[in-house]
Formats: sequence, C-alpha cells, structure tokens
Amino acid sequence: MVRSESETRTVNVRTAERGVATLEAMPGPSQSEFDRFDAQLDRSRQLASSLPGMSEQAAAEAIEAAGRRVRILKRDSKTFPQTLDLRSKRISVWVQDGTVIRAEAG
Repeated sequence: MVRSESETRTVNVRTAERGVATLEAMPGPSQSEFDRFDAQLDRSRQLASSLPGMSEQAAAEAIEAAGRRVRILKRDSKTFPQTLDLRSKRISVWVQDGTVIRAEAG
C-alpha cells in the first residue's frame, strides 16, 4: 500500500545497539474516532448494567438486538478463553444456572 506524505511521518530514534534508526510512523486515530468509540462503549455499558438477572438466552437476544456481540466468559463452573482487547461493541457475561450474574462491556 502506498501512503502519501501527509499520512506518514519519519521519526529518528536513538538506540544503544545501532545508533540512530529512522522509523516511519502512521498517525493514530482522530479525536472524532475516539469520541465515537467512547459513545459506543457507554451504550454497551448501559446495556450490560441491565443484564444481570436475565436468562442467558434473553440476555443474548438483547445484546444482539442492540448490535453488540455477546461473549460468554463463564458458564457455571466452566471458564472460557478470553482476549484482553477492548471492544466497544462486545458484552461479556457470566452465567450461573442459566441466569446472567455479571455483565461487562468491552
């Protein structure tokens, strides 16, 4: 992929092993992208706070109806793998005896 000069910048970094190295850096997200992510995460948090006490099926339907992804982290005594990345449209739930006991956005 070819990038224009405005999309990248050159950064000189001094290293102990090699002296000065030149790196090409891409700009990070814009403020509006951060704001959009925060707004999505806030909506997910509001939804997550309403889930404890619901059945697993009802909670999954509510999450999917809101355009979010459901991730089951624990069902009864079985714990499932997880990643530590933050996703604004994902809600993680813990289920005991078919009922959501905990839910978190991210």
